[in-house]
Amino acid sequence: MSEQFTHECGGTILTGGTGAQEHSYCDRCGAFRYTVHSGPFPSGTDKQANNAAWDAGKECSPSA
Repeated sequence: MSEQFTHECGGTILTGGTGAQEHSYCDRCGAFRYTVHSGPFPSGTDKQANNAAWDAGKECSPSA
């Protein structure tokens, strides 16, 4: 069983994808970070901003 972490919004950070597409994401607000991004998990909880970053192909969503 993999370890679960809670995001600032109260959601759970999960892992999805495989290989180059592997990423972590919040199941509540959509914050995400691809595994290739070495920084901390983004603190941004704005669902629209997180979705816009995902749609734009960014490596991670914006931080608060």
